[in-house]
Amino acid sequence: MSSSKSVTVERLSTETAPLFSVIMPVYNKEPYIRDTIASVLAQTCSSYEVVMIGGVSSDNTDGICREFAAAEPARFRFVVQSGKGAANARNDGILAARGRYVAFLDADDLWVPEYLAVMERLIADFPAAKMFIGGHRWKFQDGHVMNRIMSVPRGYIDIFRASMEYDGFAIQTFCVVCERAAVMDIGLFRTDYVIGEDTDLITRMALLHEVAYEPQLLGTYLAELPSSLCKYSRGFVVQVPADAELSAAEQTSEIVSYHERWILSTVLNNLDRGNHKEARDQLSRVTVGWNRHKRLLWFLSYLPTPPWMRVHEVFNTIVWRHKWDEEKA
Repeated sequence: MSSSKSVTVERLSTETAPLFSVIMPVYNKEPYIRDTIASVLAQTCSSYEVVMIGGVSSDNTDGICREFAAAEPARFRFVVQSGKGAANARNDGILAARGRYVAFLDADDLWVPEYLAVMERLIADFPAAKMFIGGHRWKFQDGHVMNRIMSVPRGYIDIFRASMEYDGFAIQTFCVVCERAAVMDIGLFRTDYVIGEDTDLITRMALLHEVAYEPQLLGTYLAELPSSLCKYSRGFVVQVPADAELSAAEQTSEIVSYHERWILSTVLNNLDRGNHKEARDQLSRVTVGWNRHKRLLWFLSYLPTPPWMRVHEVFNTIVWRHKWDEEKA
């Protein structure tokens, strides 16, 4: 990001600045993006702008974004991203944002109409927090739906403890709002992360700041889309989110368990991509409380990639996806 662009952003008037800047990276989402934007336009809270960051799509995604920016320039802006990947795109959006709070929304996810209004109340009720999170649901391509809402009281939470008690990281970036200044202070998204940059930022924020949680359904995440980078893309080694920060943090049982759970998740991602040696190197770092998982993954890491991927897909479909079926609305 050039210094001249940063100066231009800082000179934008704050007199009419919205409360929220919706940060939306866009890349080849033509089939979904109009529905996503419609869910933003349906918001009952009107104090927001939408910063769409793209310029590298091979379909008409960028054209659709430019249509909205031309039709309603006070509400929508289109920014050409400065580098590859979601982390660069989100960082460009944050730097261009005028709102005090940034709300992250991918171009294929959906908010309920009350989302920003609920977040506005959460901010007002829990002013010590710098990050605000809501419950959501996953909707799969075959129509399967599962809710991801942690059973904790509304208000300040310890993400590390709540995640372990829930037995899974029930946080998705599109239902996260952060104070823009706090995100700037921790150095934005890490651009060397191809995937997992969102979990990395959320974890680093939670290590430094209070977090408030709203335990209600606020949006829908469209899972396992064919264009998703998180699926089985190859050519890179997946890194453990906030690895250095979690290692350096006070080693409470919750933080240790949370950290090692993310190591296990990263091992899965690397096995999906054929990075067997790297996966076993990461697996060797798991020493507390996950012995059964570690032994199973160590054995499975010696499978060739195609049969391993089949095992993983079957597990996701039969076991993981149905684990929270009792939470369906």
